[in-house]
Amino acid sequence: MSNQDRKIRVAVVGSGMGGLCVAIGLLKHAHLDVQVYEAAHKFSEIGAGVAFGPNAQRALRLLGKETEEAYLRQVTHNQWHEERNVWFEYIYGMGPREGELIAVPKNETGQSTVHRAKFLDEFVRLVPKEVAHFGKRLERLDDEAGAPLTLHFKDGTTAEADCIIGADGVHSAVRKHLLGENHPALDPVFTGSLVPIKDAEAALDERFAKNSTILVGDGACIMTYPIDFGETMNVVAINSSYKKWEGPWVQKVAYQQIANEFSEWGPRAQKLLKLLDNPETAAWAMFDNSKVPTFYKGRVAMLGDAAHASTPFQGQGAGQAIEDAYVLSSLFAAIDTLDQVPLAFQAYDKVRRPRSQRVCETSREAGELCALRLKGVNDDPKLFEQNITWRMDWMWHRDIAGERAEALGIFTALLEDGKV
Repeated sequence: MSNQDRKIRVAVVGSGMGGLCVAIGLLKHAHLDVQVYEAAHKFSEIGAGVAFGPNAQRALRLLGKETEEAYLRQVTHNQWHEERNVWFEYIYGMGPREGELIAVPKNETGQSTVHRAKFLDEFVRLVPKEVAHFGKRLERLDDEAGAPLTLHFKDGTTAEADCIIGADGVHSAVRKHLLGENHPALDPVFTGSLVPIKDAEAALDERFAKNSTILVGDGACIMTYPIDFGETMNVVAINSSYKKWEGPWVQKVAYQQIANEFSEWGPRAQKLLKLLDNPETAAWAMFDNSKVPTFYKGRVAMLGDAAHASTPFQGQGAGQAIEDAYVLSSLFAAIDTLDQVPLAFQAYDKVRRPRSQRVCETSREAGELCALRLKGVNDDPKLFEQNITWRMDWMWHRDIAGERAEALGIFTALLEDGKV
C-alpha cells in the first residue's frame, strides 16, 4: 500500500470529554487509524457535575446519535417543573439584600447537567478497547519534516502517528509543544463537593436544594445544582479574591478555611457551606488560557481545555470541547491524503479559535459579575439583571452546523488555492 493509499494515523492524546468526543467522531471514518493515549491507568474522571447549554446539546446531536443518546441517559434538569427552563436563579448571598432574587435567565433547555464520571463512562463504551492505551503520559514530541511524528511517554515507550490531536487538559504537553511552557492561572479558586439531596433538603428548603441557584456576594459566589437524576447536589464555592495559587492545583481543604472565607455571608449561605464539612471537599485552582496565537502547527493541533480552558461561570467548558470535536472530526472526514491535514487544522483554527476565546473572555466577565465587581454593574441589581439576561444568548444560539459548513468551506478554498 502506498503512502497515499494507507490509512492516516491519528493520535488523540487525552481521554476526557473532548478527547473521547473527537475519537468517537474520527472512528466513524474508514480512512483513519485512530489511537487514544491516556495518562491514567484506566478511563477515569472525577465525580463532579458539568453543565450543558443548548449549544453543547446540539453539538452532541450533530456528532452522532450515539453521543446524544449517551447524554440523554444521564441528563438531570431542575427538579421542579416550573423551573425547567431556568438556567440559574441569581440571589444575593450576603449584605443588606441577602435572600433577594436578582435575575432568572432562561433558555430552551434550562440548567441541564450530568454527573461527569458517569457521563464519561457512557462515552468509554463507544471507543473500542484495542485503540485505547493507558499509562501513557506524554512528555514530548519529535516533529521533523518528512518523518512520522513520534510521541515519547513517561513510561519510556514511544508511538508514531501522522498527526496528533492534543486533548490533554490544562497541563497539556501538546500545548507546550505548540506554544512553549507558559500557562497562566487566573486568580479565582473554587471549593466544592457533592452532597446528597436529602442532606441538602434537611438543611435548606426543597426549592433551593432541587433547582439551580447562584448566591452572589462581594468577591465570591456559591453555585448549586442537582445532578445524578436529582439524587445529588453539586456545591461549588468560588472565591475571586485569591492573588496567587499555592501548591497542587487540586487539594483537600479544611471546612474551617471555607467558613473563614465566607464568614460575612448570610444564613442560607452558612447552612449551605456547612454541607461542605466533609473529607471529600476539595479546592481547585481555575485555569484560563490567555489568547493563544494558534490552535495548531503543522500536523499537531489541540482542543478543549488544552486550547482554551475557561472559568465555569457560563457553563461552557464541556460545550466548547464538544464543538471542537464536531468541527474537527467533520474536517477529517473530508481529508483524502496526509498532506491535507495541516489545511484541515488551519480551517479548524480559523473557525474555532475566535469563538472559544471569546467564551473565555466573557466567562471572566461573568465571574466578575457574580463577585459584584464587574465594571459598570458592581452591585446594582437592575444592571446585574440586564447583563445576565442577555450575555449568554450568542453562545447558546450558535449555529453549530453552520460552523461546520464554514470550516469545510475554508478547507475547500485552501485546496483550491493550490496549496496541496
